[in-house]
Amino acid sequence: MSPASSTQESTQPLLAPEPGDGQTSPAPGPGLAPLADPLVGRTLCDRYRVLELVGRGGMGVVYKVEHAQIGKLLAMKVLAGPLGADATVLARFKREAMLASRLFHPNSVQVFDYGVCQGLIFLIMEFVHGRDLSRILEAESPLPAERAAKLLIQVCGSLAEAHAIGIVHRDLKPANIMLANTRDGQDFVKVLDFGLAKLRASQELNEVTGGGTLVGTPNYMSPEQIVGRPVDNRADVYALGAIMFRMLVGKAPFGGGNATSIFRRHVEEPVEPPHLRAPELGIPQAASAIVLRAMEKDPARRYQRIEDMQAALVDLAGGPAKAGIAVLLDVREMTALNAAVARAVQVETYELPRGRGTTLRSTPRSLATRDEIERFERRFARRRLLRAGLAVVLAALVAAGGFLAWRAAGGPAAFDGEEREPNDSIAQANDVPFGSRVAGVIGRRLAPDRSDEDHYRIVVPPGVDRVSIRLSDVPNMPLCLAVSAAGAGRPLVRWCPGRPEAPVEVPSFPLAPGGWDFAVEQDIAVSGGTILESISDHYYLTVGPPANARAD
Repeated sequence: MSPASSTQESTQPLLAPEPGDGQTSPAPGPGLAPLADPLVGRTLCDRYRVLELVGRGGMGVVYKVEHAQIGKLLAMKVLAGPLGADATVLARFKREAMLASRLFHPNSVQVFDYGVCQGLIFLIMEFVHGRDLSRILEAESPLPAERAAKLLIQVCGSLAEAHAIGIVHRDLKPANIMLANTRDGQDFVKVLDFGLAKLRASQELNEVTGGGTLVGTPNYMSPEQIVGRPVDNRADVYALGAIMFRMLVGKAPFGGGNATSIFRRHVEEPVEPPHLRAPELGIPQAASAIVLRAMEKDPARRYQRIEDMQAALVDLAGGPAKAGIAVLLDVREMTALNAAVARAVQVETYELPRGRGTTLRSTPRSLATRDEIERFERRFARRRLLRAGLAVVLAALVAAGGFLAWRAAGGPAAFDGEEREPNDSIAQANDVPFGSRVAGVIGRRLAPDRSDEDHYRIVVPPGVDRVSIRLSDVPNMPLCLAVSAAGAGRPLVRWCPGRPEAPVEVPSFPLAPGGWDFAVEQDIAVSGGTILESISDHYYLTVGPPANARAD
């Protein structure tokens, strides 16, 4: 999805709501005016209608918005003004937001769009209808060990995908974990704040209050993060252990005192086993063992992978054979369940009607899903390209006075320079004229464990026995290009540069006249088995005559 852009006023990123600032807010109710806010009622980027303010955090503001074209609800996080004025912060925000948009695990809040529009730096994401874990813990903690394990198994699934592509959350805490409910009343977890966590962490650890206290959330920070050492995925393991302690005991492991005291205890003081901290609760020793290992001071002594912690939590919850546990581990099942939750929700939204009067209008709206957003964006992009292409063609025809000749020739060519879906197999290959450039995207995965792939049929004309081939690179996604005879299944050759942002460039390659299939696909081996998707980044493929026919 293309980042939106425009210009106009002030800025304000988004971070997960702080405790009490979740993606939920009480309905104002009939006769009550919503909280005054200059953005409420405006439509940004011609598509996001701002309905209401739902939360404020340390770095930004969260709004409930409606996609004006599809009528579904989304969440918009807007970066706080002073941060948006910093060019370095803005550049980092764009990098982190782009990474976050590549997370597709059903337990991660999906990022659909990001950019700058009307002077605002924003992120558009999935709207979660539920409560954050901090509110639940305030009302219901301590939680039974089995429920805590089921929640954290889902958090681990989200983190596993992020860690596989190099994203460390860095700011896990109950306020960044949202809980929605399935139809049968089960907890469905959504992890917030990927992408901007690194931005916030750097801000927090570099800022000091007048009293010398670090600004941040001390209860869940790893020792290495506190002392400024390099941070990797094991910092998330530590934070998850601290969250588990809070869930089981009802209190943070080093709560009480000021932030400086809490930081010091994280670095120096051993963690008391939860079953000893609150013996009256009957906490299983196996649960305590998970917390203690996750919260080891030395990262080398913790679970080295979040998947290892997840496996321990599965055992705590009764094993994968126990009813309901296998579903939590099955990405396909969880993806289908996530879609069902979004379809079932009908959120009441309130807005003042135009004209006089103060009575609020209540409208039920359902939640937007990734598939709906992607379908709209593809249709929108195609319409835009078609309009632009027709305008150029008609202008050229009118200028040349060649309309009748164009009509006699049979009308416009079918190829418009853009990939046409579906083209996921040789049988569906798009026809691309020899020497023409085609633009495509490695978009929505074909299955949870299968990347998108794009096929193009290019006919090498008679008299040509060598071709030049160029496939441009895509940021953060390694690509491969395979060539096979039209209709054949086995490639003649496959080029894989072995890293992202590396094009395939073949100045001269022997290919006999006739039809050939060119397949663009993700290099799964380089991405560590992680299936990526790119909605906004186009690659460009050109197969034509060699610049120098004698080149090898």
